Amino acid sequence: MSSSPSRREARGFVLGIARAWGLLWRAAPRLFATNLVLSIVQSALPLAALYLLKLIVDAIAAAADKRGMRVVLPSAAALTSSGITAAELQKVSPAKLTSIVAPQGGEVALMGRLVWNDRDLGWVTQYRMAWRGRDYTWQFRGVSFDEAFRRGIGGAAQVLSGNGDPGRSK
Repeated sequence: MSSSPSRREARGFVLGIARAWGLLWRAAPRLFATNLVLSIVQSALPLAALYLLKLIVDAIAAAADKRGMRVVLPSAAALTSSGITAAELQKVSPAKLTSIVAPQGGEVALMGRLVWNDRDLGWVTQYRMAWRGRDYTWQFRGVSFDEAFRRGIGGAAQVLSGNGDPGRSK
């Protein structure tokens, strides 16, 4: 005996759903329509989050590629095995994160944070990295999304090339 439903059972299920939706529509059309729209929007949110993540990774890769740098993002498994949660990621020292990405080919960790600011009409960024025993921090205000990554990677390139501290540049 097959465990999949027969066509008759599937058709009965679909007709039952259609009848239920018809009853809900007749009872409270505005509430039903609102609920339907919210359900569709809610189901699209994970896809929107994935798309935003893709935009972030693309912006980082484009900024690094422009400067001849290779980007390694730590895997979730590497962070978990090191005992680092998403909440703790901002507090982790760049040196510790460097040791986590080293097996993937990373030589230095650049840590950044972007926050939208309505007053500045742009992103406020904060970057940190450790290089040759020294910690570097720098920030920018009121920049576009792509510019935030360009300046972060550009600051790292400035440090790595020995051309100064991006936090002290004008």
